[in-house]
Amino acid sequence: MTEEKKKLSTGAVVGLGCLGLIVLIIVIAAVSGGGKKETTQQPTQPAKTETKKEEVKTAKVGQEVQVGEVKWIVMDVKKQNDIWNGFQRVKASGVFVVLQLKAELLGKESGTIDANQLEILDNKDRTFKYSTEGQTALITSGKQEFFLKQVNPNVPVTGYAVFDVATDAQGLKLKIKDLRLLSSEYAFVDLGI
Repeated sequence: MTEEKKKLSTGAVVGLGCLGLIVLIIVIAAVSGGGKKETTQQPTQPAKTETKKEEVKTAKVGQEVQVGEVKWIVMDVKKQNDIWNGFQRVKASGVFVVLQLKAELLGKESGTIDANQLEILDNKDRTFKYSTEGQTALITSGKQEFFLKQVNPNVPVTGYAVFDVATDAQGLKLKIKDLRLLSSEYAFVDLGI
């Protein structure tokens, strides 16, 4: 008898579920105007939509640009075919672009600067990520590391970032993304090369 109750209970649940689904479909059809209606309404002019285009900040080398709660300055830009690491020359696949950067956190809490916040774009819309080989060579040569660096509020930090870009890349811009994880804010710095 308990098995019959379970079967009836399961059957009743399935039946109620199907009935609920049918009622839901009827309600949706009624709300969306399920049938055709003839209207004698005059044509209206298209509504004016205000498209507020968000302006992306663009700075030049030596100028400050703020992204979220971090103030950035690209202090220097160099193109190099290789980087001396103290033992040997590490060659770029294309050409290394070495940036000297300064960052200052303006908020009240510390944060971490990450390599994924920076990338270089060229005039062909190609994107170049930070070069692990170039960065490692620069650090080994004694230059200050910049990535995965803890940044305290109102204490500026300076360091280098290395990118391996195509030899034909021109019109290079640094794209700086916000430190905050879910933010889509960013700014550009025209590197002048």
